[in-house]
Amino acid sequence: MRSVFLDTSVIADQYFREKADNDPGIILLDRIQQGELEGWTSAQCILTTMFFMENARDRKGARKFSQKRIIEDMERLLSFVELIEVHAGHFGMAFRSGWPDLEDAVLYAAADSSGKVDAVISEDRRGFRQAKGIPVFTCAEFLRQVKNDDKIK
Repeated sequence: MRSVFLDTSVIADQYFREKADNDPGIILLDRIQQGELEGWTSAQCILTTMFFMENARDRKGARKFSQKRIIEDMERLLSFVELIEVHAGHFGMAFRSGWPDLEDAVLYAAADSSGKVDAVISEDRRGFRQAKGIPVFTCAEFLRQVKNDDKIK
């Protein structure tokens, strides 16, 4: 299991939650950046994170992220994470899936049908409870799984 789809929660968490260097999300992104793992996401996940960053304000109403920083951070992310296309067929699959979280259903349909990823990584697994194809892990769960897989080899 070496190729993962990163949900919006994984990407956005890197900018909105204080993280220690040993945080599973940071470790996962570092391993992707170093080429140990293959990372995928969707344009929608990137756009949602950018929207949150553009609209984040401190207590005085000042922007937390400058446009320059947003661009630099997203360019850096896109230098080592590839995009999976989301098309109308994925929306149809999601609408017929019965999942209560339609956004997660669309992203899962795109990731599962792409043939490019082994797992979906999300820090909010509730939206993926009905997943029947590729497995869904949190960052910490996935890193434990990869460590166990490495021990077996």
